[in-house]
Amino acid sequence: GPGSGKTTVALFKAQQRFPTLKPGQEVLFLSFSRAAIRQVLLRCKEILTPKERSAVTVQTYHAFCMGMLAVYGRLLNGRPVRFNYPADERLQKSAFDGDWNAERQRQAADDGVYCFDLFASGTAELLEQCSALRTLIGDRYPMIIVDEFQDTDDSQWRIVRALAQVTDVF
Repeated sequence: GPGSGKTTVALFKAQQRFPTLKPGQEVLFLSFSRAAIRQVLLRCKEILTPKERSAVTVQTYHAFCMGMLAVYGRLLNGRPVRFNYPADERLQKSAFDGDWNAERQRQAADDGVYCFDLFASGTAELLEQCSALRTLIGDRYPMIIVDEFQDTDDSQWRIVRALAQVTDVF
């Protein structure tokens, strides 16, 4: 439960891994909210040395997915990915007459336009379809810590499952 030391244990596990990291490798720490990220970063300062902290990337799932789509999203349909931010999506939805969820899925698949809540499914698709990309991410992050795993949705679980093929997931 809350306050039982899960994050602390995860950071101690990462600390044990640091001596084995090669140049350019990092430990990736994924969480769900910016508030949780702030807490993790504070805990990092308490537990890890500055050198160890420099080898930890702490991100929300959405930030990780947005970065993956921005850099590698072209692999999905040959087009650069664009993002439909929440305010813009609300305007488009209000002017759209039809099944908005189906339209959002179509925009992502056909036009490479991703709404905020489709970031994870797009990233999962990338990682599931492209073994070279999975390997690249696994080489960069030989250990991935998933914080608050009980909050993982189906698309985020697909990401974790794909990455678990090429890296250690804790």
